[in-house]
Amino acid sequence: MRTAALALRSVPRAALALPPAWRRRIVVALAAAAVLGSLYWFWFRDSSFARVKEVYVMGVDGPQARAIRSALEDAGLGMTTLHVRTRDLRGAVSEFPVVRSVTAQGSFPHELTIQVDLNLPVAILQTPSGRKPVAADGLLLPDVPAAGSLPTLQTTAALPEERVTQGRPFDLVRVVGLAPAPLRPRIKNVRYRPGVGLVATLTAAPELRFGDASRLPAKWMAATRVLAAPGARGASYIDLRLPDRPAAGGLPTTSVMPLAPAGSAVQAAPADPQPQVQTTPQLSTQP
Repeated sequence: MRTAALALRSVPRAALALPPAWRRRIVVALAAAAVLGSLYWFWFRDSSFARVKEVYVMGVDGPQARAIRSALEDAGLGMTTLHVRTRDLRGAVSEFPVVRSVTAQGSFPHELTIQVDLNLPVAILQTPSGRKPVAADGLLLPDVPAAGSLPTLQTTAALPEERVTQGRPFDLVRVVGLAPAPLRPRIKNVRYRPGVGLVATLTAAPELRFGDASRLPAKWMAATRVLAAPGARGASYIDLRLPDRPAAGGLPTTSVMPLAPAGSAVQAAPADPQPQVQTTPQLSTQP
């Protein structure tokens, strides 16, 4: 550190020690650099030489894709590739809650690429006041058309205006948001059943009983393994309240088939052996 400080102190002395011709050249070079920098900052970067003429919008999909793309293209054409105003791009799509974030990169001379990150709905919250699409993080998307078949989350609780962050509605959203990608399209609805807890109904699959909202990733992992186990075929429901010991109920047999060591954790189970499935004789599916 002391050596560096001494070196910095010696710079003015070294400059003064240069011949006058060299000092003049340094002054001229610095002045030229200042002029060029000013020209770039105050003129060239906003000049027609770098004006955006082609806009490429990536990552946009869904019913509002055309409107979002049009708004971003209009905003982008008013910029240059050397002066991309991301704040203006975000403002152009601020009326679309489905847009989570916008980033852009200019390519000199005339191309602008805009990347859009969407907040797509994963389910429909069915409430006494109506149906509201909701994203996986709990953001309500009332103005976003629900495309395709989304699972219904049945709740009687009052919802906040912008985002669900707690309570039973948030638990319902988490069940869908944490579902494995192959199973999420098969979810028809999720509801809370007194005495049982969170219950998910799937297409062509047993009813999934999660109990409370704790350890949902482990419960979904257990559900995936049990659904793939031959011993669970014909079950009317799968009890996942203890994800380390999932149980298939409603089977037309009274035998118990230990397919994994008793009490073994689902996460630690080897890939080849099947998970433990405990069967119970003709248990009622009613709450």
